[in-house]
Amino acid sequence: MPCPWQPDGLGRGGLVIYNSEYWTGWPLSKAHLTNTIVHEVLHALGLDHPNTDLDGDGTVEP
Repeated sequence: MPCPWQPDGLGRGGLVIYNSEYWTGWPLSKAHLTNTIVHEVLHALGLDHPNTDLDGDGTVEP
């Protein structure tokens, strides 16, 4: 159940699953794995990439 009093702009929830079954033969450094987990958790919290073209004009907004 989502939080009933979330501020505007926050994500409603998310699910981050890492299944090592598909990583056979894919060596990942500890730093890369940590970065990926943090990256996806922040998406689950409702954050987007900082270099996103918000209005679709082909230019990243400052």
